[in-house]
Amino acid sequence: MAGRLGNRNAIEARLGFALRLAGGGALLAARLARCLAAPARAKALAEARSPCRGVLFLSFIEWSGARQRPHHLAERFPPEWDVAYVSALRLHHFAAGRKGAAPKRPGMRVAEPLAFPGERRFALLHAANDRLVLDAALRLLDGRAPDAVVVNSPALARPALRMAKRVLVYDLMDDQLDAGAASERYRRDEERLFQAADLVFTGTQSLLEDRRGRHPRMEFLPGGCDYEHFAGGTAERAPLGLKGLKRPIVGFFGALNERLDGPLLARLAEERDWTLALIGPRYRTAPPLPHSSNVRLLGPCPYEALPDALAAFDAAIIPYRTEGAARFVNPVKTLEYFAGGKPVVSSAIPDVERLQGEAVLIARDPEEFVALVRRAIQDPAWVRPRVEAGQRLARARSWEQAAAHMAARIEERWAGGPSAGGPA
Repeated sequence: MAGRLGNRNAIEARLGFALRLAGGGALLAARLARCLAAPARAKALAEARSPCRGVLFLSFIEWSGARQRPHHLAERFPPEWDVAYVSALRLHHFAAGRKGAAPKRPGMRVAEPLAFPGERRFALLHAANDRLVLDAALRLLDGRAPDAVVVNSPALARPALRMAKRVLVYDLMDDQLDAGAASERYRRDEERLFQAADLVFTGTQSLLEDRRGRHPRMEFLPGGCDYEHFAGGTAERAPLGLKGLKRPIVGFFGALNERLDGPLLARLAEERDWTLALIGPRYRTAPPLPHSSNVRLLGPCPYEALPDALAAFDAAIIPYRTEGAARFVNPVKTLEYFAGGKPVVSSAIPDVERLQGEAVLIARDPEEFVALVRRAIQDPAWVRPRVEAGQRLARARSWEQAAAHMAARIEERWAGGPSAGGPA
């Protein structure tokens, strides 16, 4: 009986996905036709400005996806700013029922226009998505040109450059130039952003060094941490069935994508005396994930419940690759793990080792990773100084600080003042 019920539920889920996909496809086609029928809309809005300062975030990170740097910066911008956020929602994510939470910031406006998947492979789809994003941004702003546009991807260079604005900011949070068929296109578009941008921020020190000399006003803007949020978790409220899992729990939360080191995860899964818990949305770019009896793929977790999930971990991990674009990352989750008071074991990611090495246990191969996780779990006194160092680092970095710094640099730039140097 249970088997038949499970099959019926699976069939209903697939049918629902197919129906939403078909409906979303029809809606997407209609919206694209509307965009193509009104190509002069941007020019008509070029000189209409808001009476207060306004910033538009054009982001490749979906608002309804896992909360990352652009979500936090947008919601924490100084209160005198009018904030809008536009990110494309891919059709297959719409069909899967992905839905974002309402912004925490009062009055903040968000638009997630439907967009075509496959834009990296096909330039025509990329051009169509550009039109959809630009149209959504113009409609969201209701005839008001923003004072500043913050764009975080070369994939969004064209709509960013077409928007009327006083200041253009390129927030280079990730290296996206290793994009398969789109790599050369993205390289050209990133160069256009470097040429047009008034300010460039990087999300990691490694990216600043890699792009050094490409722009006269470029600086590393470290990410922040919602310390009180992540420090306030309790295992008694742990979601996703974590309370019922066998201890100890070795946990990860975040996007399950191409950054993950598949062989390293497989080695961690071989340790049958702990549970490996992976929390987050799974993307097609993810490596094969282990299916051992002690591995739990728990799916996405609401941001509000993440501290309670973290509280159930005995050790937190960052099992990332250290080659390709992954070598440039500086995961926000590191500070969040710190705030939760957990020992953290990470691959040898340059920024993590350089900026947080006093608090993170760095492993250079799978065997060392396993050994460090085991000792962190079994020897609390040994790992406690690192946990305390991590808590100090997390407490010292807030998203309000990062957003205020970005806003101050924007104001300095349009006032003609200096725009150099990083936050204290």
